[in-house]
Amino acid sequence: MNRRGFTLMEVLVAVIVMALVLGGLMALVGGQLRLLRRAMDRAVADHVIEQVLNLHMGDDDPEPAEGQWEGHPWKLSVRDVTPGDGPLKLYELCVEVEGKRGCVRVARPR
Repeated sequence: MNRRGFTLMEVLVAVIVMALVLGGLMALVGGQLRLLRRAMDRAVADHVIEQVLNLHMGDDDPEPAEGQWEGHPWKLSVRDVTPGDGPLKLYELCVEVEGKRGCVRVARPR
């Protein structure tokens, strides 16, 4: 007698192998999505830092400020870093957004 088809053991082995392969692929895709999300968060933070610094670099006498940009809270700190007597006053403006920080120095006449 000639039997056709697969045995129950062959089917179970095939299902287990397929489950392992699909599980590995899902873990890989999940890891890539987490990396993509972190990269997007960093890019948005960089954009917010750049926009806030551009907005406040033109201030004659910059002062600390807080706010939100596109739903992301930011905080601007200002520090006087003038090295000594001279015709210019030097400020360091730093913006912090979601743990990321960006700084720039600007000079203003006294």
